[in-house]
Amino acid sequence: MNNQIQIILASFIVVSIALTGCSKAEDPQQPSIEPAASYTSRPEPTTPDSSQFTPISCPEYYTENFAGSSTQNCWLSTAPLFVTKTDQDEVSIKALENGLNLLINTPGTNAYVYYDGGIYSDVNLQTAITSRGVNNHNAIVICRANDKGWYEARVSTSGYFSVYRYNTEKHLAKKNPYTNFTQDTPSTSINTGTDKTNVVQFVCKGNSLILNINGKEVFNRSVADFTEPGLVGVGGISEQNFPVDLIFGNIAIGQP
Repeated sequence: MNNQIQIILASFIVVSIALTGCSKAEDPQQPSIEPAASYTSRPEPTTPDSSQFTPISCPEYYTENFAGSSTQNCWLSTAPLFVTKTDQDEVSIKALENGLNLLINTPGTNAYVYYDGGIYSDVNLQTAITSRGVNNHNAIVICRANDKGWYEARVSTSGYFSVYRYNTEKHLAKKNPYTNFTQDTPSTSINTGTDKTNVVQFVCKGNSLILNINGKEVFNRSVADFTEPGLVGVGGISEQNFPVDLIFGNIAIGQP
């Protein structure tokens, strides 16, 4: 449904994500940007062959439970997986009985999965994220992803959250593309440790970005000057330790 947007995204996101740092930065005002030279080559995403898939009716607003549902392929079959390292074979997605499983079995890797059922300006994205791997990672929820950039919220079961805007224009100008509205902020609302679940809700409405974790609002600021519609998605970031083994259950896409 959104192949044009996905192709445009592919041309920017794969290259740009390679610049994002995965380590906790010492200066909270500047995100850690890992030099592009640390990756010897960057893979291009493979565009899915639409002839291989049975057409799917992907609802605009709904809750995806996976478990063999008729709509789970709206997340699996056509949404591209973006990774920042060459060993793409070490990153996989699959549907389980309890959600979408994203497994990153390599360090220093960003992986993103986008929903193919609509583009959204204002959206309420919520999911129950279970971490079965190491704690040194970030789980991600994304809104308004298009060729100009996106907003993302990161939550780690080590007890921290962050909210960023990525700006493609800054990247093309060889500037730091990230604006960190809050970075590595500790929160007692996060359930820490392995095999713990956190319900993460990311609301993008007008100029407001709102992040709720386990029913508690931890971030609410009118900082979103970029309001053009885009895709929603989920993802994960591995740091030095792996695997990052995440399950995104009951992914709900709603109106804010």
